[in-house]
Amino acid sequence: MLHSTDKSSGRTSQKSAPLLSAENLSRQVSANWIWSNISFDLVPGDRLALTGASGSGKSLLLRTLAGLDVIATGPSGEYGSISFEGKSLHEWEMPQYRSKVCYIQQQPAFFDETVEANFKRVFRLKTHQNSRYDRGKILKWLNRLSLPATASDFSGGVIAAGFMERPAKELSGGETQIAALLRVLQLEPQILLLDEPTSSLDVEMTKLFEKLLEKWQTEIPENQNNSSNSTVQRAWIWVSHNPDQLRRMCRKTFCLDSDNGN
Repeated sequence: MLHSTDKSSGRTSQKSAPLLSAENLSRQVSANWIWSNISFDLVPGDRLALTGASGSGKSLLLRTLAGLDVIATGPSGEYGSISFEGKSLHEWEMPQYRSKVCYIQQQPAFFDETVEANFKRVFRLKTHQNSRYDRGKILKWLNRLSLPATASDFSGGVIAAGFMERPAKELSGGETQIAALLRVLQLEPQILLLDEPTSSLDVEMTKLFEKLLEKWQTEIPENQNNSSNSTVQRAWIWVSHNPDQLRRMCRKTFCLDSDNGN
């Protein structure tokens, strides 16, 4: 069952057309219902905290919204629909959808090559054939994060280019989370589905990470008409075991019950 602590109730009261809509999502695993009848809209500018007890299906819901664990309506009794920009999930080409609605997991995976080669790799995909890798943009973000030169030194000088040249497999857990965020941000997504994105970062790096995301969420994307009528078309759903972080970074809270929604 889904509860909202936002004063506007379960459905957003904002008049903006929703970016992402979930209708009556219901999911079971091994014949046990994880959650049922989940419905909500995510509109531009939304910052939604997704909370619930361990085992309540927070990560599973993020993966479902990302199109990674698709609900297959059928004899199992699972049902529900997801739409993005007014189109059903099933109407989207998955690579295109996943570049607009991006899931960042707690322990991201990288290919056994340099960090920069991993950043470039996504532009080989057909859905990004008309986009170009922008090294300057990545370096700008790294400098905002004051990323150190080595995995063990979180106290000093910024050598972002050195970070880019390192083997991805040598990154610390926190640096891997940073690299995963930048790999996604370069695609100009509209929605971020964040699953414990700072769990391996120290306090200071977490603050820089949050500031970068706040700036990303409020700035007009480069691929959007930068006119006076332009509005930010970005939102996120954030899962974290840190309630203070959720209070800082989110304006609404949806809570998944641990009683399987029944």
